[in-house]
Amino acid sequence: MTKTSSKESLPEDQSMSDSSVEESMVESSEGPMSDAMPDVDRMNGEPEPKAPTRLGRFARRALRWVTAVIVIFGLGFGATWLVRVRPLLTEVTDLRQQLLESDNRLNETEQRLSELEGVQARNQELQDSLIEAQAHLDLLAVLVDVTTAQLAIAQENTAQAQLTLAGVSAKLDALDTQEIVPLDQVQGLRERLTLVIEELNTDVFATQRDLEILSNTLVAMERDFFGTGN
Repeated sequence: MTKTSSKESLPEDQSMSDSSVEESMVESSEGPMSDAMPDVDRMNGEPEPKAPTRLGRFARRALRWVTAVIVIFGLGFGATWLVRVRPLLTEVTDLRQQLLESDNRLNETEQRLSELEGVQARNQELQDSLIEAQAHLDLLAVLVDVTTAQLAIAQENTAQAQLTLAGVSAKLDALDTQEIVPLDQVQGLRERLTLVIEELNTDVFATQRDLEILSNTLVAMERDFFGTGN
């Protein structure tokens, strides 16, 4: 019985020794392999991580500051654009529109002024024509008075002739102010009229002769200055 039990225990001891041998082999195999892994990584060319240097830390810190400054500057530029630049651009656009409208109004005003200048020039022409017509009328009135005085002298009505010639001097003064007939010629008419009035009560023949000269002079002046007459 004792031999039999010893034989039965022998395999159990052997199995235990075998398992311990296997564990030691596994440990021995795992140990060298784990120690060899770093060598394999180095053999593959992968560098080991290095600790950051002082320059690198400064560069990263400077980069963060520069980024922050750029962001702040961008925000400030955007705020300035919204608060000041954009309203100024709107104001400039409005001013340009107002300037364009002012130019249009100026052009319209200049056009109206040009039209008014044309009207004013036409008015001046009409005024000149009116002065010329008045001068012509005054000259004809003097001629009518002289002719009437000639008729009165022919009828031996000296008083009527004298009364008619009394208003001629005022009409000659009107010719002076109108400046259509030269002043020296008007002065010649005035001198001839004075001579007629002086001769009226003393020499009827001389009066008729001077009245005829005065009448012919008036007819010639009408023809020269107004384009009419015989």
